[in-house]
Amino acid sequence: MKSTAIAVLNCLFNQTKEIMIILQNISYIHPDKELLFDQINLSVNRHDKVALIGNNGTGKSTLLKIIAGKLEHSSGQINRA
Repeated sequence: MKSTAIAVLNCLFNQTKEIMIILQNISYIHPDKELLFDQINLSVNRHDKVALIGNNGTGKSTLLKIIAGKLEHSSGQINRA
């Protein structure tokens, strides 16, 4: 997760291009058909500090991979400005 988290943070807070990201109704169904999360909404604005906290197996790394574009979400929309 550490390298994914760093990649996401670099993407969101790149020094040469400041980016805002919006997640709208993001859902993810694991390949074993388990619903990992459903209809997540999140906005990260320029200079925001964000912490992603949760128990093991709740989808933290999966969500970061989705935000980084390394994993496809099941439904919803991601907008990067």
